[in-house]
Amino acid sequence: MAVSPDGALVATGSLDGTAKLWDLATGREVLTLFGHDGPVNTVAFSPDGRFLATVSGDGTVALHLLPIDELRRLARERVTRRLTPGECRQYLHVANCPAGI
Repeated sequence: MAVSPDGALVATGSLDGTAKLWDLATGREVLTLFGHDGPVNTVAFSPDGRFLATVSGDGTVALHLLPIDELRRLARERVTRRLTPGECRQYLHVANCPAGI
């Protein structure tokens, strides 16, 4: 578990290979981050809160850009084709691709 530098979010790892972000004030889930095949056993925010590092028992490390709106903006600017549903889940952390991506 890790608390964001601004104290607004808590990140947790899980056995299903995901990490979750929670709103500390409400206790509601904000985002599920995918990218590992094994349990996520370590999470850490960057000092500026823009990134979350996750470490898995499968031997991989992932660096997730936060906030998600910034990632969506970058995707719209740089991707030259429509994303597949799997890519939207992996990179944008949404079940269905937003319009225009």
